[in-house]
Amino acid sequence: LIFLAGLLDDAYGLNALQKFLVQILASIVLIYFEHPVHILKTIIPDLPDSPLINYLGMILFVFWVVMLTNAINLIDGLDGLATGIALITSSTVGVIALIRKELGTAAASITLAGSLVGFLRFNFNPARIFLGDSGSMFLGFVLAVTAVRGSQKGPTAMALLMPLLVLGLPLL
Repeated sequence: LIFLAGLLDDAYGLNALQKFLVQILASIVLIYFEHPVHILKTIIPDLPDSPLINYLGMILFVFWVVMLTNAINLIDGLDGLATGIALITSSTVGVIALIRKELGTAAASITLAGSLVGFLRFNFNPARIFLGDSGSMFLGFVLAVTAVRGSQKGPTAMALLMPLLVLGLPLL
């Protein structure tokens, strides 16, 4: 969904509301696979298992994914900037996931980092290829999901602190 919305935007031009609605829809689809209430329970372990807590976790998850998707999309104005930040972020999340023995998250992050290394060679000034909205929104979306996946199994709030620190620049 994210890639197709970006591709349509690159080809025909979507307005901000249309892209935003697709990002929210794609985040809602992810809720089925990610179970975001675990994020809240990582921060506050003694939370009760109630519908209110589940809804709050879902809202925060959608906010996180949409925010990071747009952050990477918005910094894709200079040659190599979004790609370089995504490379640093995915490498760091991959190393953290390896240390914590979360092999699926580590494999996804390191694979993304490897593809970004190959792309970055041609994206430096003067850039010969560009991410476009399809690439930058996809990068932000994947980074948001891998950061959440890498923080779900941690025993404390420190599990979420590392991805937030790594993703600090795009979020600002």
